[in-house]
Amino acid sequence: MKNLLSAFVFLVFFSACSGPQAEDTSIHMEGTITNPAGDEVKISSDNFEHVFTLDSSAYFEGDFDIEPGYYTFQHGRERSTIYLDPAFDLKVGLDSEMFDESITFTGIGSTENNYLVKKYLVEEEMSSDMRSFYSMDESTFAKTNEANKNKVIDLLNNQQNLDADFLVKEKLNINYDYLGAAKNFESYHGYFTGNRDFKATSTYNKQFEDIDFENEEYFKTIPSYHDMVRNYFLGGSLDEALGKLENIKSTYIIEEMVEVLSGFISPGTEALKEKIDLMKTMTSDDEVKTNLDQQYEQMKALAKGNPSPGFNFENIVGKQVDLKDLMGKNVYIDVWATWCGPCKAEIPHLKELEKSYHGKNVEFVSISVDVPKDKQKWKDMVADKELKGVQLITDNGWDTGFIESYLIKGIPRFIVLDDSGQIVSADAPRPSSGKEIRDMLDGLEI
Repeated sequence: MKNLLSAFVFLVFFSACSGPQAEDTSIHMEGTITNPAGDEVKISSDNFEHVFTLDSSAYFEGDFDIEPGYYTFQHGRERSTIYLDPAFDLKVGLDSEMFDESITFTGIGSTENNYLVKKYLVEEEMSSDMRSFYSMDESTFAKTNEANKNKVIDLLNNQQNLDADFLVKEKLNINYDYLGAAKNFESYHGYFTGNRDFKATSTYNKQFEDIDFENEEYFKTIPSYHDMVRNYFLGGSLDEALGKLENIKSTYIIEEMVEVLSGFISPGTEALKEKIDLMKTMTSDDEVKTNLDQQYEQMKALAKGNPSPGFNFENIVGKQVDLKDLMGKNVYIDVWATWCGPCKAEIPHLKELEKSYHGKNVEFVSISVDVPKDKQKWKDMVADKELKGVQLITDNGWDTGFIESYLIKGIPRFIVLDDSGQIVSADAPRPSSGKEIRDMLDGLEI
């Protein structure tokens, strides 16, 4: 009793003398996973991550500090958007085999998060056929997109007792989500219809004239605004993106976009040193600057005129093919995989290009980065698509010397070498580029 009394007196005294108390930023969460797909639950955002470890009964519980806002709730390969606030006390239940349909919330904050679950299911149904959606004519698309937006707004308005801060953010989130979809229409319509020259009307584009692409507060707190701004800067070439960044004032947005753009630099980037130096002036992040310097040093080895890294890979009949075996021929290399949609979209254009250069001194080489266990799938696709040229597969998927030497992090990737094995372009135009790739090949001795 004496110890408890002493502790109580100390607490009262400390509280009376310590002045204003710090605001509680801790949230409590717990939950149970049915049919767990792993032993972790992850809560994350762009600059935050907290991981719970499931116990033997697939239960997790704990407290962690959080800023009010949208986060990703992830278990196994499935994920969902949630909204968290230190005032919340949430309990989660889900069956990982029916993740989206089963996830439910109880406790403080459950109203907001159960709404987000319903919203996801409604939007999933509305966006089930993206090709048809973006292939609509301009007028039909605009009406459909507006109707979809109103359906979600009605869902939000039918919720009772929502957190006031959440309500404000979610209305903005919905608005920018559908505004972003509208802004994507021109490029997506061109892609899905095959009409690359498609342009939306000036009347349609008026809705975008007053968008502020440097609202730092929205960028930090409204996911759909954040995505729209990123798409705005990433929607064109690296030169265009850097030009846009030079004209905005938000240091926060500039620094995040420079970090993102650093991943888009390739060995084929023109005026590489100048662009890297410019990006370094735009950021105060020493880690990003160091990464840019490292990228430059690696990419110098892939400059035009340098000898190409070599390969020795298995062909479709099981024989090894070395790059040296192709010496004396100009080489157009396609790095691809059977699971890669954009790679497969290039196949008809590649076939047409091969046909155009038949009988000329250009060897067409396709290198699959499918993992060894998928070798038969690769063989089947080569046969099914009637792929021509030299068909090769790496010895270990992405994790092989040639792929690493060319700093290939995304596919399809195309490379042009001259007849002496020197690099013409370490990041060459795609077959679908038409005149651009033909001009490059025509510039060789063929």
